[in-house]
Amino acid sequence: MPELPEVEIVRRNLEELLKDQPRITGFEFRRKDLRDLIPIKKLKAFEGSRVLKVVRRAKYLLIETEKGVILSHLGMTGTWRVRGQDSYQKHDHVVMKFSNELELIFRDPRRFGIFETVDPVKGSKRLQSLGPEPWDSGLSDEVFFKSLKAKKSSLKAAIMNQALIVGVGNIYASEALFLAGIRPTRRSDRIKKDEAALLLSRIRQVLTAAIEAGGSTISDYEQVNGQSGYFQDQHLVYGREGESCRNCKSIIRQVKIVGRSTFWCSKCQN
Repeated sequence: MPELPEVEIVRRNLEELLKDQPRITGFEFRRKDLRDLIPIKKLKAFEGSRVLKVVRRAKYLLIETEKGVILSHLGMTGTWRVRGQDSYQKHDHVVMKFSNELELIFRDPRRFGIFETVDPVKGSKRLQSLGPEPWDSGLSDEVFFKSLKAKKSSLKAAIMNQALIVGVGNIYASEALFLAGIRPTRRSDRIKKDEAALLLSRIRQVLTAAIEAGGSTISDYEQVNGQSGYFQDQHLVYGREGESCRNCKSIIRQVKIVGRSTFWCSKCQN
């Protein structure tokens, strides 16, 4: 499932393609629903409007136009690509057409993605409960520490809680905890202040590095131009169960936390 770095890469790809602010000339809906029903009539009202910018909030892409905001979520297998000379592929569900002859196609084999509008008055319920972005100026070491202390779950579960901090998915939670030397199964409310500060620093570090490497391609993720990400080549623990730790040569272990595979080194993390 694409996490924050992958979604940020897609955002940058779309922003570059739409930087001249073309107008939306039409939509083609090849099915009526993804995770939810697609509000086709509302989206058709955006035809003729100029694209202003593309922003990201957590794992949501927000295409801001003169007539409002279109929200896209990649779900588990969603991708955006530019239509070239190729014909449509299976699982191509939404096509956006623009005045500069660009056509963007949203493909989603498992249909967990989202494509809808944001209410101009009420906003989107999907965005209302989200916590701060990892790089928000208001997310200080102290704020992060207090948020973790208020949770009684494992630290892995806590930092994946989108109400506490957004964008830390399964891959990058394992990687950040390893870099911080903290065992993922430790209780969140037992963390020390200096450990919390280090963990926040490592979260920012690993997300930044992943963005610079184009994200992690584990299965379906690819950039808008069809290229894969390369950060999976830098994973220190994720997906490396049974392999030697690159720091101490101990064996990387795997455990399930809230139903998600978690990878860690018993010697480097305590």
